[in-house]
Amino acid sequence: MVHEPRIGRIRMAGKDHALRAMVPPQAAGLFAGCPTGFPLAKWPDGIPVSIASWSRDGVEVERLESYADIVSEFTRDVLPRLAALGDPDIARLVVAAWW
Repeated sequence: MVHEPRIGRIRMAGKDHALRAMVPPQAAGLFAGCPTGFPLAKWPDGIPVSIASWSRDGVEVERLESYADIVSEFTRDVLPRLAALGDPDIARLVVAAWW
């Protein structure tokens, strides 16, 4: 029997889904062809990282993401930044999710 990775009751393997959002026009090209994952490393210099469900000036883009991508990006990118902010009694992370 093969066991696939899980977090709680969420299966991590084979769960790609398309996400649509709006980004600044200067970053829209990074999403050509519906890439997998978020192109943070290629984000244009001087353009704030911004992704929203709606933006008056934004361009609608699409990308693929899996549960495994979300977890690895969070542990690799977000947790170290949060820890660098200081004492956990002072720094807070607010997470919202919807389906």
